[in-house]
Amino acid sequence: MPRCLRRSLSLTWEALRVLPTRWKTALRQWRGVYYIFDEKAGKGYVGSACGEENILGRWLNYAASGDGGNKKLRERQPADFLFTNLHGPHRTWKATSSRLWRRHS
Repeated sequence: MPRCLRRSLSLTWEALRVLPTRWKTALRQWRGVYYIFDEKAGKGYVGSACGEENILGRWLNYAASGDGGNKKLRERQPADFLFTNLHGPHRTWKATSSRLWRRHS
């Protein structure tokens, strides 16, 4: 795993669209909780990823569509988003962890 991806990672929406191959390989292994912060609106969204391709798959979905299919994000501009992993990297992770983050965000 690249040294820069061992703990925390924050990326703009534009950066998600051009991830280096090594980063994609690492993010494909990550499961966990992530935070999308709308820098212009000052609002955030907590999400989780533990499905196919883990955080990479989820973040690539956001990169392609801008909202990742999330109704709360459809009204916003993806260019204002900052994506940060909150709980990771983890290869084994329980989906209940995201509920704890949502309660405290």
